[in-house]
Amino acid sequence: MTRYFPARVTRSGAGYVIAFPDLPGCESQGVSFHDLSHRAGALLAAHLDALRDAGGLVPEPSSIKALEDAIDREGTSYLLVAAQQAGQSSRVEVSLPDDLLRAIDALGTDRASFIAVATRRAIDAIARPRANVVRRRRSTRVVAAAAMH
Repeated sequence: MTRYFPARVTRSGAGYVIAFPDLPGCESQGVSFHDLSHRAGALLAAHLDALRDAGGLVPEPSSIKALEDAIDREGTSYLLVAAQQAGQSSRVEVSLPDDLLRAIDALGTDRASFIAVATRRAIDAIARPRANVVRRRRSTRVVAAAAMH
């Protein structure tokens, strides 16, 4: 599923600054609007990957309707940047205790994202000790070659 995050582009000195209002800290500078618009997808992907790797939840993007007031400011433009979701998602039906669902809802995130992040963390925690054992058995040269593929 592709989601589109709004990116705010403003003039700054001799160049431009791009920032994603839904993702604090996700920003960059460039010499031209064209340059930033082409790098926006890579910037967004890197930020979302880092967020997921840190166990964070990816927020829902703001709607264009919510940004209409900001679009009118002079010198500010908005881009919609595509964010591909990691892997293909499948719909599943799960049953969870009510207290867990209330706790997830209290965090202000959607249940599917929370469950996906929690599952990814659990898998990483289980797989990490196995990966360390495999790395100790391989030489540095083999590990480096495997990482390049």
